[in-house]
Amino acid sequence: MKSAFAAVLAMTLAACGGEGSSEVGVRNDAAGNDAAGPAELSTLSGVAALGAPIAQAQVDCRCASGASASTVTGTDGGFRLRLMDSDYPCALAITGGVANGQPLAQPLHSVASAAGTANITPLTDLMVASMSGQRPALWLAGATQGELAATITDAKLARALDGLHATLASLPAQAALPAGFHPMTSRFNAQAGDAADDLLESYSHALKTAGLTHVSATARVAAGETLAAGSYAATVITTPGLRTFRMSIFKDEDGRDVLHVPDPLRGTKTAFLKKREDDAITGLESNAHFDAIRPFFGNLFGILGSPNSPQPEPLDDMGAWHWNLGGSVTYAYISDEMVEVDPKELLGRTFKQYSDASNWRYFTTIRLDQQGNATITDPREEEDPYVVTDYLAPFQKGGWEEADDGEVFTAHAKAFRFTTLRGEVKYAIVTTIGLKNPKSTAFDTKNEEIWMAVSQ
Repeated sequence: MKSAFAAVLAMTLAACGGEGSSEVGVRNDAAGNDAAGPAELSTLSGVAALGAPIAQAQVDCRCASGASASTVTGTDGGFRLRLMDSDYPCALAITGGVANGQPLAQPLHSVASAAGTANITPLTDLMVASMSGQRPALWLAGATQGELAATITDAKLARALDGLHATLASLPAQAALPAGFHPMTSRFNAQAGDAADDLLESYSHALKTAGLTHVSATARVAAGETLAAGSYAATVITTPGLRTFRMSIFKDEDGRDVLHVPDPLRGTKTAFLKKREDDAITGLESNAHFDAIRPFFGNLFGILGSPNSPQPEPLDDMGAWHWNLGGSVTYAYISDEMVEVDPKELLGRTFKQYSDASNWRYFTTIRLDQQGNATITDPREEEDPYVVTDYLAPFQKGGWEEADDGEVFTAHAKAFRFTTLRGEVKYAIVTTIGLKNPKSTAFDTKNEEIWMAVSQ
């Protein structure tokens, strides 16, 4: 009967891991002896990953009871250990192994307060650094049984999880944990497309952008420091249509303010910012990717311009002109403090509209009536103001379309609102215009435009 029960248990444990997971590790007591039979043991399993599974790596577990266990990860990064319920809490470390064809650069760590799931990833490593106040490898090397028990508590785990949220938010583009996901105890698959695994990829990329390594990140977290001081994130709006993604502003290790625009279609763009002592943005230090930035209302929103040559050309038969000036807007950005609103809130208001990020006086004035018609005045032109009927058409689902010489141009718009510290309500409008089916992924200054309008 005992052998039959052991066989059933072994089958059950094998079902707990994914394809390629390792065999169950062996538990040793404080004296180093395998002192418990299968019927007395429970399972601790998890995945070791860093954006790819960490295969054929050594997993070592030390517990407050003095017991230990070890195993090797499978091709999917999975592992399983056998421990007694009285052994917990325990700390885990992974060394060696291969991920994405490269040897694991440094050990990673995790903890377990009870049987179940205990993943090992760079994010769990950050949590251990937060809990222990030391680099995880140094802490685990010197931790006594009592120190393991004192460090791995529910209260410290909860604080470490809160700290991880803040740590990720301090990085470029403000990566975030998937809803309801706990890095240590939630199951996931170490493969592309899994939200948790994709986050590990994003974390690695964000560290490189911030000029950090994971080792330096754990040291900062252990010391209670943020990873990228002064991080700011916003939603970028650009063409085609109202394409959106996240951008960030953060301080690198040299204290420089870095603008980071990871455009998934046109490639990542960066620049160093000029700031006043009050943190207000005054311009750009470099023009590799941008030649102008114009923030509004303390950088709640703004526009970015890319270099191109002045090329004035007629826009329509009404005498209005489109000027492709240096700094022609290629991106608009909206902070998380801005709230998208129904465009009907714009009726009866006056706006200044900018299509150039480098010339502070380059704008048109837009006055909206209660019927949604706009009277537009261009200070660059001597002609009388002209009226655009149904100004709200681009706000509709699908936007507005018009055919011209066999090509279809579309216009899309969104409206946002915020309230100033004085209680004043302000609005911003972002409008994109371009070909319906552009042939190139590059920004076409002749056929694409982005306008930012700010309420007065």
